[in-house]
Amino acid sequence: MQEESIQKASSVEVTQQRKGNFLRPTAVRGDSSRSGYDDSGSVKDKIRPISSGFSRPRLLSTSSTYQSTSPAAKSPYRPEWAQDAEDVAVPPAILNEDGSPEDLKDMLRMGRTQEMRRVFRQFSLISFGCLSQGTWEYILLNNNQALEAGGSALLFWSYVWSFAGSLLVTASLAEMCSMLPSSAGQYFWVSEFASERWQQILSYITGWMQLVGWMCGNASGIFLTGSLFQSVITIYRPANGELLWETIVFLVPVVALVILANIYGGRTIAILQNISMSVHVLALIAMVAILGVLSPHIPAKRALLQVENTEWSTTALAMVAGQANANFSCFYSDCPIHLSEEVQNAAVVVPKATMRSSYISGALGLIAVTTFAFCVPSVTAALDHPTGYSLLYVLQLSVPNGVIVCILLTFIALIGASSIGFAATTARITYAFARDSGLPFSQWISKVHKGRLMPMNAVFLTAAVSVLLSLINLGSTTAFYGIVGLGQATQSMSYIISIMCVLYRRIKSPEQLPPARWSLGRSWGPIINVFAILFSVNCFIWSLSPPTLPVTPTNFNVAGALILGIFILMLVTYYFRRKIYVGPVARTRDTPSWNLSQLGTGQNIQFVTIPEEV
Repeated sequence: MQEESIQKASSVEVTQQRKGNFLRPTAVRGDSSRSGYDDSGSVKDKIRPISSGFSRPRLLSTSSTYQSTSPAAKSPYRPEWAQDAEDVAVPPAILNEDGSPEDLKDMLRMGRTQEMRRVFRQFSLISFGCLSQGTWEYILLNNNQALEAGGSALLFWSYVWSFAGSLLVTASLAEMCSMLPSSAGQYFWVSEFASERWQQILSYITGWMQLVGWMCGNASGIFLTGSLFQSVITIYRPANGELLWETIVFLVPVVALVILANIYGGRTIAILQNISMSVHVLALIAMVAILGVLSPHIPAKRALLQVENTEWSTTALAMVAGQANANFSCFYSDCPIHLSEEVQNAAVVVPKATMRSSYISGALGLIAVTTFAFCVPSVTAALDHPTGYSLLYVLQLSVPNGVIVCILLTFIALIGASSIGFAATTARITYAFARDSGLPFSQWISKVHKGRLMPMNAVFLTAAVSVLLSLINLGSTTAFYGIVGLGQATQSMSYIISIMCVLYRRIKSPEQLPPARWSLGRSWGPIINVFAILFSVNCFIWSLSPPTLPVTPTNFNVAGALILGIFILMLVTYYFRRKIYVGPVARTRDTPSWNLSQLGTGQNIQFVTIPEEV
């Protein structure tokens, strides 16, 4: 009976709507005795248009009440859609793997059916975000460009700059996710918020930029894990660091582990993320203890204030040129957003978890980079270490090689856990974009396994692309690091376009924005959006710059050439798919004010009724 009631609730017919019309007057057909239609289909009474917002009535005090803690809660501004949406109450009995009533409404509005289990909660999603981002691990392992640009002081301040800027970007993305909690993310929001004239092409561009950015980031994380395996050998045999093919050999089992975890993990992946989160924090405590007690230290002025060995003309230029390492560590903070269709009460939980994971990751990274900055007596010696990791140079000054191997194995486990979450996020983006016909062979890529409720084909495709991108390292290390720069550039572009579109909609017609249960508010929203755009533009520009001066064939940044090639390929595919890809907005619709008081009974039966007003 429960399935029949849910099916009846989902079988609401909605009239065809024009793209880009955000206040779409919608005639909702339900039971003819309760609608404005008679049995013949003729209109009996005049139907009032329904706005894009949802009416969320307050329920009985026995329900679980979700109260807004966002900045908007302190603001007197109440847009049209929020006049009756102060508190949202959801009966606890109906929270299951199909989602809450709010999840049902959001999926109905976005024109999508629930295909995957909603197994993530607040804490498991925070753990997922922190582990996938891996901020403190990446900033300790991947910092050579910042050290070469200006030493440990530049590394420290570039991280502070990147952390602050990334919070602005994350806040903007979190608010859009609260409006439309879809795994698609940026390209979905562009399709919804852009003007009607540009929504299709901009959404397609954003989808490609977003997908390429995550594919490149996923490849770099898996490659880093294989490189750490090789570093274990290089500690005892320094000449081994020149054998590039060994990294490829070591990353193959990592890819296999990532595939198995994503396919067969199922419900347990959320539990494993919680366990790994404790290791993530405890490992940092151990690392800080080792560096703080056993390592040689330099004066605070040199560690935090003195920019050294720079080949750039000014300190400011050196800082923006050397920020790529810090940007990579703070980027990809939107990991939890792309699991929105697998989270209970996603419109509230996902934005909160996204911001909290960013706060935690940023704070842990700040502790790590501050400690490391005091432990680099010679920048030149750190950069010349045979493994290519300055952290191992510092550790060799502090502890025996056996301890270093144990530390490396811990890093391998943590980066491996990060790669599992990163690959899961990348697969969800691939699945969502293919679901909207944005990719060739979309029907095959977007297929969800009926038994495991998992986009298995997208997982396999993501893993295959990661291996292929890693093979570039065999031909040219410079080309592979260009892939890393390409990932930052394309990800920055997806941020720029999506935030510009919501800012455009916020300024032109704020009443047309969908309801956000986690909002930045009327006053702070545009300000945060503007600074987030400026920071993303800065990241895009400097991700294409050479890492050091003078520019030589060995340090040339090929990311600019690669992104040009991606644009050409994207435009060619768009020419052939422009009539197939219409954008997610073509499927979205305005749902009526569902009567939440009819959701959940003692017999565990769900009813969704059409309100009297329609």
